Order: sequence, then C-alpha cells, then structure tokens
Amino acid sequence: MVRLQDVRELNACLDAEVLRTCQAAGGTSAARCGFEREVQRAGLTHEARPYPVSARPYLVTAASMRLVAQVCEAAVDWVDRIAGLLQGTTHGRQLETAYGPAMFRDEAPRPRPTPYICRVDGMVAEDGSYRILEINTACPGGVMHTGTATRLWLEHSGGLPGGREVTAGGQEIILDPACLQRQLLAGYKRFTQSAASTVGVVNFSGRLSHEADAIRRGFEELGAAAEIIDAASLRYDGTKALTGPGRAIDLLYSKIYPPDLADPGLADFCDAAAHGKFMLFNPLVAQWHLESKATLAFLSDESLSTGLLAPGERDLAREIVPWTRIVADCRTGGPVGDHIDLLDYIDANREHLVLKPCQSMRGDGVCIGDNVPPGQWRDAIRSALHRPHVVQQRVRSQCVIAARPRSGELRRMRTGLDCFIFSGRSVGLHARASENDVINIAQHGMLLPVACAAADTMRD
Repeated sequence: MVRLQDVRELNACLDAEVLRTCQAAGGTSAARCGFEREVQRAGLTHEARPYPVSARPYLVTAASMRLVAQVCEAAVDWVDRIAGLLQGTTHGRQLETAYGPAMFRDEAPRPRPTPYICRVDGMVAEDGSYRILEINTACPGGVMHTGTATRLWLEHSGGLPGGREVTAGGQEIILDPACLQRQLLAGYKRFTQSAASTVGVVNFSGRLSHEADAIRRGFEELGAAAEIIDAASLRYDGTKALTGPGRAIDLLYSKIYPPDLADPGLADFCDAAAHGKFMLFNPLVAQWHLESKATLAFLSDESLSTGLLAPGERDLAREIVPWTRIVADCRTGGPVGDHIDLLDYIDANREHLVLKPCQSMRGDGVCIGDNVPPGQWRDAIRSALHRPHVVQQRVRSQCVIAARPRSGELRRMRTGLDCFIFSGRSVGLHARASENDVINIAQHGMLLPVACAAADTMRD
C-alpha cells in the first residue's frame, strides 16, 4: 500500500496542540481572527459567500508530498491514455460501457496530457494509506484560492504552536500566484509556436463563477488581454469564433459545468472548440468523458482497461484506486477477486459502499450506504440503473480537529488530501475538511492550508 503514516501522525499530534491552545485562549484566538480577516480582505469567495478557510493547517512532510505527487502524476498519465482511446478511430465495447456513445472524437489536437489542468482527489485513510477517489478533469475548484489561502496562512497565522518550523514545501501553487496562467500560456506557446494575445475565462449562465475574476487578473498580470465570457455569447460562422464584442480569441480556460455542454445554447461554442478555432483548456473530451466518475471504474475494472496499464502500473492502481464499478445488472470481479452478481453485492454490502452519479460535481447525489437505511439504499440502487452511476468501496478518511471559520468552534472532521496536476506535474496539494462524510466545500466543508513540516516537528 501507499502509506502516509507520517502525515497521519503529524496531524494527530497537531490535534492535541489545537485543543490545548483553544483551552488556554478560552476559545478565542487572536491569530485565528487575524488570519480570517486577511482571507476576507483577499476577496476569497465561493458562490457569492466568503470562502471557508480554517486557520488549522493540514501538515505533510516533504517525503509524503513527493509520494502523493508521484502517484497522482501516474494516475493522470493513465487518464491521458484513456483520452487517446476515446479519440481513436474505434470506440470499442469497453469504452462504450464506461463512457457511453463517443463524443468529440474529431476534436482538434491539443497539448498533452489531455487533462492538462486537473485535480486528483484523494485522502489519507484511517490506516494511513493514500487512496484516490476521483479525478477532476473539468474546471477543478481551488486553482487560485488554494495557493492564496496557504500563502496567507504562512504570512499571517503565527504558524504552529511553539514556533515550530513550517514552510510551503516548494508548492508552486503557493509560491507563484500566477502558476495556473503561466502553465496555460506556456502550453499554448509550445503547441502553436506563438504567444496567446487574447484569452478568456469561459462559463455559462453565471455558474461556477468563483475564482473566474482571479484567473482573469492573473492572465492580465502576465501581459495577456483577458475577459470573462459566457459561452452562449460566442459566435462561430464556420471560419472564425468571435466573442460578444466581436473579438477573436486565442485561448479559453473553461469553468463550464460539464453537463451544460449538452445545452443547445452552447452548440456554437462546442463546434468552434472542436474545430480548433481557439485553444480550450481542458479540451471537450476531458470535460465530457474523462470527468465522469466512470474513469475510476475504467481504471479499477480490468475487464474494461485490458492492456491500458503495464503489470507494475496495474499493481499500483489496485493500491491507490478503491474497487469501483459501473452500476449495471451484470456479473463482475468483486473486491477480493471473486466473481459476483453486482446488484446483489451492492444490496448486501451497503455499509461498505458508496453510490455516485457519473456526471456530477460538488458531491451532489452521492449516497453513502452506511448513512442511509436499507430501504433508501435500495431506492438509490434502482435510481442508479436509470442514470449512470458508479459504486465504490468506501474509504474512511483520517479525522482532524479544526476550528470553523468565524465561530471558532472546534469540530472533529473528515479530511481529503488532493493534488493539483498542471501539464502532467504536481504543483501543490489541496486539503479539505468536513463534518459531512461527503468532503466538499459545497457540502459544508472548508479548506485547510497545506504546510510542510519535518516528521518530528510535533514531538515534544
């Protein structure tokens, strides 16, 4: 197994310090309040509300950061291979089973990897193992706020109790505020041999607008004229694509909710993107197909991904990807290698499984078997047969103690540890905590700054 015992122990020790510090301060911390004021002053928001950032950091070691980076970079490389199959001349039964009918097969070539900007969502489990639960290949959240929040924490929080040393650990997303934009512009230039002069951040009907202005400003700071564009305003006449003011565009970074790509109002946008009239990050195949939760099923189910991974890679995939299957009335390989009737297995093992819609974001529609009664679980199984779902072995993450922003109330929360991969390389980590078992900012979760410390930092 891929083990992060040092991370588990560091954060368990920090829990004890958080409790002691809170008790000594009578529940009020000047450092916490000061940090929260800086977050507010920086304008971090999520869906028109203040972005929830805890003053409690998530601690990692340099060795654990390298290990998470290695396995997440490998996972993105595997997903890029799936993109190659999806864009190939044949769309075989395995791909049809996982992703449905081929879409955007003739999309113009783009820089590799196809999931050029993505976030690999994982967690440190209760036993210290690291597991990957999802791979976000369409408009991943936190590309700007994550680096800003940790940078502010390092500068204004007062650090760890006792003045213990902590650093950014070389995370580019913290050290370079324009890391995202620099990677996008570099990818465009490598592929086209020219610089992008007009760029945009594209969304639809105002959805997923958080971070859009910060992304736009980052482009402008690097010298590129940038605007926020509603995808429905883009016009395509078969020759060129123009924004509402009639300006041609070179590069677009998408913040479009993936199911919206099927909206008739985005037909011109999708047609222009597929024909390469501007460079879209990420390409449509990543936003429509690869974003699906079916990608984890494709990697987990060897009957679907035969030949995709070398033997050593297959062993690693078994370690880091929980058993995941597309919900269907079929027989398949079970978690321990036996053959099972999938629906009967899902029904009988509710406490150990999670149902997820294939095309959803923000934790919407996720059903955790242990949190619902048997009747509701059976209803969820029936629903999963009518709308594409995956079933995944439940992984229980490590809990930490953290103060909620503004109230300062201490709560014991489940945590996730994600990795941003830009242009195939790790640029930093992203940690979240939630009292809800679905760990997402949109599900009453909050961001934890990720800081690097030595393994013995919290020892007395």
